[in-house]
Amino acid sequence: MGQGEPNGDLIRSIREMLGACDDGLSDLDSHRDLVFLNLEEEIRRYQSVIHGALQALAEAVDAKDAYTHGHSTRVSAYAKHLGRDLGLSPGELETLAFGALLHDVGKIGMPETILNKPGALTREEFEIVKEHPVRGSEILASIPDLREAERIVRHHHERIDGSGYPDCLSDRSIPIHAKLVAVVDTFDAITTNRIYRRAKSADHALRIMLEAAEGQLDLELVLRFERLWNLGEMHPILEDNLREGAGASGVVEREQAPAGCGALECDHGLLDIVD
Repeated sequence: MGQGEPNGDLIRSIREMLGACDDGLSDLDSHRDLVFLNLEEEIRRYQSVIHGALQALAEAVDAKDAYTHGHSTRVSAYAKHLGRDLGLSPGELETLAFGALLHDVGKIGMPETILNKPGALTREEFEIVKEHPVRGSEILASIPDLREAERIVRHHHERIDGSGYPDCLSDRSIPIHAKLVAVVDTFDAITTNRIYRRAKSADHALRIMLEAAEGQLDLELVLRFERLWNLGEMHPILEDNLREGAGASGVVEREQAPAGCGALECDHGLLDIVD
């Protein structure tokens, strides 16, 4: 072999080394793909466990009152429909769904004698009911993944005019997701039976909500909800509830609003609802 001519053995060695590197990289790629697949599976499993635990927690709250069975699940379902219409991202929709599902979690420790009281609440009893957004916020505050959902839970009883609770926030200070949950929570509360009040029709509920948009609910969100309702996509949510027996017997109509809770002031200010 002359000077400057390639060394055949060296070339073969280099090729073999490159081939080995290719094989190693292929093995690495396969291993990496396997790691990612396992990680994705673990994340799905974790999310499934979390979803199940949160659903169970929400159902435990609803179970304290036979008349609110399924309330949190329905509120979450309505919220997702309205959130999609607003163009929320998948991550925002998940946060919204969690916040809506757990909006009443603060009632978990409240006396059932108050939650199931057929007559008018006293001023003291209503003050206890008003504690549930803060109690719920405190329950979720220690869970980093639910930090945004915690804000929904805390602020879903704020009102546009600043007269809500617990922080008396007004309009733009209220998180949009909390405003949204206030709208759908109100709709479900009006259209289902409570121990103190019979369910109203969806049309009746929408009329009241539009009237309440002056100072209580976000008008744009109420109008969006009304449009979506008229399209019919959300009807099955309410219809499923009616089939499950929303027309339960034993409803006692309250003749007056709870003390300290003026007419149209309880809950979201509508129909003496304590939700």
